[in-house]
Amino acid sequence: MFTSNSKASNDIKTDSIKLVQIVNEFYNWYISAIKERNWTDYMPKFVETEDGMTSLDFSIYIENLKKYRFSDSLIIKEKESYSICIENLRTIKFSDFDKTVFTTLDEYEEACCDFGNSFRWTGGMEPVDGMRIIVSKNGLLSKQKV
Repeated sequence: MFTSNSKASNDIKTDSIKLVQIVNEFYNWYISAIKERNWTDYMPKFVETEDGMTSLDFSIYIENLKKYRFSDSLIIKEKESYSICIENLRTIKFSDFDKTVFTTLDEYEEACCDFGNSFRWTGGMEPVDGMRIIVSKNGLLSKQKV
């Protein structure tokens, strides 16, 4: 005969509620940053290096990911996803950036630096009004654009 473990069941419900709260906090912040056009809050910004070349600064973006409880391993993977862009930027003088080079979307795409052309955490090129977390009957979470 099987017996129900109500403590385990309550722990799972509590964990699910907490997880939904964390995810909702993240998406509320992210969507708000998009609407307010706070670009560097949710993606790296192009900066000049000490030697006058171009690179990416992740400081504000990573600070926000940590604030919203992203794991260290996910943050490392996130930064690594920009590695080709960073490599390509090393050859561009910052004084030329956005003036004589990187003046079209095609140039950003060719250098794998077109991350500003889509919304990474909601997907797509258009901002969304909100995100809803759905808990299925089996306890799995999924997101839905609203």
